[in-house]
Amino acid sequence: MLDEDTRTAILRLHAEGHGSRKISRALGIARDSVRRIISSGSSAVPPLMRAERAEPWREQILEL
Repeated sequence: MLDEDTRTAILRLHAEGHGSRKISRALGIARDSVRRIISSGSSAVPPLMRAERAEPWREQILEL
């Protein structure tokens, strides 16, 4: 996941008129990622929303 500084740089370069291909090459990031950040329009890093994989075994892990 890209950090906030990188996201800010992407949005700044886009505002300056650079295309997604040029931005992705300059920063070494996939064009799809650049497009997603530009479409979101926000430099905030989204929180990960996923279930904990070990949750079913939590009690057993804590006992060990």
